Amino acid sequence: MTMKMIDEHQVKRLKKMGYVFAGIMLLLIGYGLGARGKTNNTHKESSKITTKKTENPKVIFQKQVKDFLIAYYTKKDLEENRNRYKTYMTDPMYQQEKSLEEQPVNQTYKGFVVDYKFKSADVYIDNVNHVVLAKVYYTNTLLSEKNNYDKAQKNVSNEATVRLTYQESKGKMLVDKMESILLMSNNQEGSDYPNFGISAVPKEQQTKGEN
Repeated sequence: MTMKMIDEHQVKRLKKMGYVFAGIMLLLIGYGLGARGKTNNTHKESSKITTKKTENPKVIFQKQVKDFLIAYYTKKDLEENRNRYKTYMTDPMYQQEKSLEEQPVNQTYKGFVVDYKFKSADVYIDNVNHVVLAKVYYTNTLLSEKNNYDKAQKNVSNEATVRLTYQESKGKMLVDKMESILLMSNNQEGSDYPNFGISAVPKEQQTKGEN
């Protein structure tokens, strides 16, 4: 009888110890899962912040400028490249460019100045003011008769210097203004640009080789 009571007492004691141990384990597991979840959330938030910084739409990159210049200065003839440069411009800028191409002074040379090919460009980006200066090198072909290449002047070298003003539109930076400029000597200290001065030239006053 005494042994039976001792056994029952030990069983009850072991059960209590088992409950306590199980409770401690559950607490430890719960704490571990909570801490892990918190770490994962922190990592996700950190990743989101990093992604936002990387994808800042207000930053102008060399590649996007060069891609635009390639689309703009590479064409078989006037107006042929509209669908290519359109994606790099704001809607008002695109409409302005279309109107400029349709002016009589530019239509006069349509079919006579052809085969434009972008070669290279020196690009200077001011991300504070969202302005780009670009010196562009390209070639074209001059015809005396439309579609007649017998006496054509092929691969004529040309240069154009432009100032591009960018604006955020549709979640990205697009060209909102394009001006032809003259670069002059500039000795001012602390200039944000290379050793150049800037004088804007109306685009419609460009020579036929720069259209």
